[in-house]
Amino acid sequence: MAKKISNDMVIKSNTLVKASYHLDLCEIRLLDIALAELSEYEEEEKHVTTLPDFIQIRADDYAELYNVTKQQAYTALREASERLFNRYFTYQVQAENFPSFSEERKARWVGEIGYVKDQGIVTLCFTKALVELAGRFKIGVGGHTRYHVEQKAPLTSIYAHRLYEMLMSWRKTGDVPHISYIELRQRFEIDKTEYSRMSNFKSRVLNPAVKQINDLTDIEVNYAQTMRGRKIDGFTFKFKFKKTTTTKKTQEKRVKEQDYQ
Repeated sequence: MAKKISNDMVIKSNTLVKASYHLDLCEIRLLDIALAELSEYEEEEKHVTTLPDFIQIRADDYAELYNVTKQQAYTALREASERLFNRYFTYQVQAENFPSFSEERKARWVGEIGYVKDQGIVTLCFTKALVELAGRFKIGVGGHTRYHVEQKAPLTSIYAHRLYEMLMSWRKTGDVPHISYIELRQRFEIDKTEYSRMSNFKSRVLNPAVKQINDLTDIEVNYAQTMRGRKIDGFTFKFKFKKTTTTKKTQEKRVKEQDYQ
């Protein structure tokens, strides 16, 4: 079995970060904890079979991380896992037999779920496709994204969660050079009929997401609009990590992060 290391870091290929999917807040939180657990297993030449069949998520951990009661945590975990069982994500890869073209694939997040009620535990069995796009087992073309669960935990907006992940895929430069308005809407899973006016998109989606990130996480971000003629066609983002007092825990995290550079 793959060797386990102590860590609270989520690692995703940028392919997974760019994937199209719809999840609610509890599902995102459940996945963050589970993917952090997955990333604790060291890379073993992509031998997915060396992983345990199920990842365990404890209500105690969820309750502490998201500041809810243990009962609320278990209810949230159980209901979120039930919904996640029927969810899928859509992602792009290079077509194996047609290298000049991309192939669109759909995959489910989990293959099985389970409960240990008396222990307050939910168990997930990730699909092979997800394992290969997350953890330390297969870094997709275009690099990977990493972040600590506790830094993202305070966010309550699903748009803020998706934006934070997008920013973390550029953490080495702190500069997202350009993302089109259409692509950003797709990343946020916003229907064509929702927030169709730019003013509504900015006031109801983008600006609140930026504010949450600035107020509640370890980074400060701002954005600028890019124009095509007189029309906004996209955005650029710049961010930096906030200055904080370096504690022993922070120092330990920074040492561990060197393994992922």
